[in-house]
Amino acid sequence: MKTKLSKCFTLVAILVVAISANSQSLTIGNFTSLKVDKGIIYVAGQSGIAALKPDLTVLWEKQLPETSIRLIEAKDGLIAYSNYVYQGRKGQLFSSFSSLWDKVTYTDDMLGVLDINGNEKWSSTFNGASKISFPAIGDGIVTVMSNDSLYIFDLASGALQSKTYNSMKFLVGKSVKDHATPNQPLIANNAIYTASPFKFSKIDLNGKILKQKDMYGIFSQLPIMTVAPILFQNQIFLANCPVGQRGQKDGVARLFSIKENLDKDWDEFVDANGNSGSGASSLTHNNSTLFVATNFDVMAFTIKGKKVWENKKDIGLPLLRGVRYSGLMGVKTSNGNFLCADENAVYIAGGKKVKKDFVQNITVLDAATGKLVKTIDVDAVIVDMALLDNALVFINEANKVMVINK
Repeated sequence: MKTKLSKCFTLVAILVVAISANSQSLTIGNFTSLKVDKGIIYVAGQSGIAALKPDLTVLWEKQLPETSIRLIEAKDGLIAYSNYVYQGRKGQLFSSFSSLWDKVTYTDDMLGVLDINGNEKWSSTFNGASKISFPAIGDGIVTVMSNDSLYIFDLASGALQSKTYNSMKFLVGKSVKDHATPNQPLIANNAIYTASPFKFSKIDLNGKILKQKDMYGIFSQLPIMTVAPILFQNQIFLANCPVGQRGQKDGVARLFSIKENLDKDWDEFVDANGNSGSGASSLTHNNSTLFVATNFDVMAFTIKGKKVWENKKDIGLPLLRGVRYSGLMGVKTSNGNFLCADENAVYIAGGKKVKKDFVQNITVLDAATGKLVKTIDVDAVIVDMALLDNALVFINEANKVMVINK
């Protein structure tokens, strides 16, 4: 039986109503990230941040120092931003065997906070020498991850309160972790949870490590966590990118349900047939169901870990979504969010090959069954996505903000 959503699209020819704003009307440089909070769209660019109404009327723009990537979070009337500058890449001794041996250099790591009107409260530079995650705003603090450490700043003053090394210590091949895309910290249960290369950590609000995990048994490892942990119905969830051989248990991506004390509640395979070799790259939920995506697969689970559905045939892989491999090591392509869900549908950045061209699209799946509802073609690579009430918002490499009424 078709769901109400499928019936709606079957019986009525719905026109996709879209409005857009582009770089000609915003002066914040190339767009790099997107957030929606309390009906306001916040867009970060290489040279600033803008706030827009749902009809894309510009509320304000704030010019900031030029950077390579700027990431934003909006919460409780504040906009936190993190940014870094990509300096370059240089091959090393073992680079011919794996690109992850290349040395990459990042500079000018910065964290800052704006008020709801775009006025800067403070900004602080720090020597992370790394890619930086989306910031996370908590009670009196704002935190950010580098590829090996958690930084905690005072929310009011911007003073650095602590730096906590929370990654695996490399004896050789230290440059490998520099390629990782850091995950946003999760502030929950009066603590901070971080998924860094090879370590899942619970850290108190002062930066003290309370507990760490790197595996839950010989065939249930946490090697490279390529999605940020999320909180859903008071349970913590995270997903990984394994380093084992394809087709083996230690080479299968998993979704983990974690208790507050970091003990495991359950875990389940999350790639097609359990052996596609593709790491998890996106994780979200609606009011009742978890959704996790790998490069070519989307799965739905109940809060107890029962698989609801799996779609492994309708999902194409666009440029910035997913995990890319160097040998058996996987790296998340970008910080962007490419998976959104409400009670009716799941939206994922996808695509399909038409003749010799790859056409970017938003792939819409029925949230209850996982069946394809429709695809919406877009004219440029999607950079970031978010839900806005009854609309889907995304930014793309053509420097457009698109609002699509569902």
